[in-house]
Amino acid sequence: YNISHPVILGLDTCEAYRKNVSNDKRLTAVAGLFNTGTNALEFHLRKNLQVKSKWQVPWGKHRVPYVRLQHVAPGMQNVEQRDVLPIVIFRDPLNWLQSMCRSPYAAKWKHTKLHCPNFVPNEHDTSKFGPELKESNNTFPVTVPFDKNQVISWDSLVHLYSDWYRQYLDADYPRVIVRFEDMLIHAEYIVQKIADCAGTQISTPFDYQVNSAKSHGSHTDFAKAIFKSADQETRLRNLTPEDLQYVRQHIDHDLLQQMHYKLPDELR
Repeated sequence: YNISHPVILGLDTCEAYRKNVSNDKRLTAVAGLFNTGTNALEFHLRKNLQVKSKWQVPWGKHRVPYVRLQHVAPGMQNVEQRDVLPIVIFRDPLNWLQSMCRSPYAAKWKHTKLHCPNFVPNEHDTSKFGPELKESNNTFPVTVPFDKNQVISWDSLVHLYSDWYRQYLDADYPRVIVRFEDMLIHAEYIVQKIADCAGTQISTPFDYQVNSAKSHGSHTDFAKAIFKSADQETRLRNLTPEDLQYVRQHIDHDLLQQMHYKLPDELR
């Protein structure tokens, strides 16, 4: 991930944020897909920024970004959404896929422990879900019921990842985009950049999140997160050559390039 040079996008929108939102109204809030480290990021902002920080953006931290100004998350009715500086966290897509297999949260798609991440049906899938998968050359569509009024489907987990983050990357409002992997090693540096963007300071000494940041999911602590992110074998677990080729064909490569993520050409 070349973590010696943290990737931070959106700093060019900070001046507009400071100009349009007065000091007393500024606040940061977290956004990111499931399994991307949103809880740890929220801890670092809440504990270290000398400005108010919400645990999620007021339209919902996991919600598709286009619902901003259209949807209000529970408990966020009194928050002016335009006052919020979203801090969006990315994660390497292959490690994200592995985490989704362990803890899918609201995402629903056909998969088993023996083949997940899964994009191209193999013999195990056809025996489990029916031969029509192979015959029709289908993949495994994913559906996320954010609530009873908003149920969204994508062709695959890769399409969900690409579409969701592309919306934040192309947003026409101020936002700061950081990487999960950089937060593991350069948390203080990144939070300082966020503080500069919001026109505030960070606390000293810096308070690091070292234990599990959430009471649900995989309970991964700081050390385990580093080892998981650095383990190439874990990153590619259960992927077939056909799955990897599907990912390479359908993921948003411009997105990966801007975030400095690289996919292997083949399984080794």
